[in-house]
Amino acid sequence: MLASVNNKVSDEKGRSWALRIRQVFIFLIAGGVFLFLYRVRGAFTPFFLALLVVYLAHPLVRSLEEKDIPRPVAILLVYLLLAVLMGMVIAWLLPAVRDEIEQILMILPQQAMRWEELAQGVLHRMRRVEVPLTIKDAIANLFIRLQQGLESFAERVVEITVVLLSRIMSLIVAPIIAYYILRDRSLLRDQVLSLVPVHRRDDVLELLREINQVLNGFIRGQLIVSLAMALMLTLGLSLIGVRYALLIGMIAGLFDLIPYFGPIIGLLPALLLASVQSFWKAVWVLVLFLAANQFEASVLVPKIMGDRVGLHPLVVIFALLAGGELFGVLGLLIAVPATAVGRVLVSFWWKGAKGKLV
Repeated sequence: MLASVNNKVSDEKGRSWALRIRQVFIFLIAGGVFLFLYRVRGAFTPFFLALLVVYLAHPLVRSLEEKDIPRPVAILLVYLLLAVLMGMVIAWLLPAVRDEIEQILMILPQQAMRWEELAQGVLHRMRRVEVPLTIKDAIANLFIRLQQGLESFAERVVEITVVLLSRIMSLIVAPIIAYYILRDRSLLRDQVLSLVPVHRRDDVLELLREINQVLNGFIRGQLIVSLAMALMLTLGLSLIGVRYALLIGMIAGLFDLIPYFGPIIGLLPALLLASVQSFWKAVWVLVLFLAANQFEASVLVPKIMGDRVGLHPLVVIFALLAGGELFGVLGLLIAVPATAVGRVLVSFWWKGAKGKLV
């Protein structure tokens, strides 16, 4: 009897150690995969863009496929439709945006001179008043930095343009990657399942469905919310008489793809360009952005996205900071969906570790 009990205890200890060793092994593999992904992070851009195309095109492809249209033909038809729509939008927006950018580049030198004159006037008045030297130096440095920032803005625009041109290859490759993902979606899923033991395939299939649901809800929802914000801000800026309303609205909508920090980043160029007109224009822009972001947080996000990612705001903020630090702008864009997928994976692993799925 005692020997039987000892054997049972020994077996339990053995299983416990085996489970711990397996967990350590999984963590080591995960760490190695993360290190590898960090080293090749530059290759993520076309795959991220391809993922956007997949989630935008898949509902249309599925609808055409239900009408007995072969999947490859359906994908090409959807691509043609998206290309026509994008071409129409670009043809409509490009002339206006180009004109606004040219106007901004023309007024920047004048604005830099205004800042210089303002700085000289403030410093001249401070010489008449007993102001501590440290305050004088701080104000002088502030105006100098503002002037330098305005003067270098045109150069930054050129640099950004060069970077965008260098990303053209990603824009070309992304639709090709998306085509193969859309065409071979079932085959890719079956290949993943073939690597899984038979008794776990239903669980892994459910895991893939949950990941797809999270990504689908976040990507489509975030794109719709950002588009709505771009339209709303462009209209609001036009109504209050702010110049370059279209460009500002597009920039704000683009940055709105980044949760929490995006609206703040989008506000900065809006305030800068509005201040060129007048101080009160900048104040109205600030009020408009605050109202629009309040509307986004209280109406748009709950109605369109809901709680699709299931993450606490603190987790989202940390994910954005970490993603930006590790992967730059791309990290800011993928931080939230990647963390949401990580939450799903950890939940799945935790259930398995507790013996619910094994």
